[in-house]
Amino acid sequence: MLPIKMSETGRPEIHYSQVFRVFKAWLKSDTFLKIFEGSVLRLDRENLLDTSVTHGDGTTTMAKKGGDCLGFSGHKHMLSEKVVAFVDRNCNVLSPMVVAPAIVMKDRCLTKHLVS
Repeated sequence: MLPIKMSETGRPEIHYSQVFRVFKAWLKSDTFLKIFEGSVLRLDRENLLDTSVTHGDGTTTMAKKGGDCLGFSGHKHMLSEKVVAFVDRNCNVLSPMVVAPAIVMKDRCLTKHLVS
């Protein structure tokens, strides 16, 4: 946890709710997306992207307290969401994370093999 300095009156200089309020404003105004797009454009301009090979790296994260895109993962026995990031050969992230309910990914794979 970051240390928060006290003012002359003995109160904290900043409160966590102020930090969260700014974070929500940045999220709503797509600030993080603009930062991400700017970083990928800069890598491209400086010829640092190697897209001859791209990788999709996925993980399933457990949702203990809820979330936006949840599904029940059958083989992991937990409520979770699937997160996938696409990267180039040098592990530079090329696309924002794609989030889906964990079970949706598995259903698509299963359905493809069942229909013959």
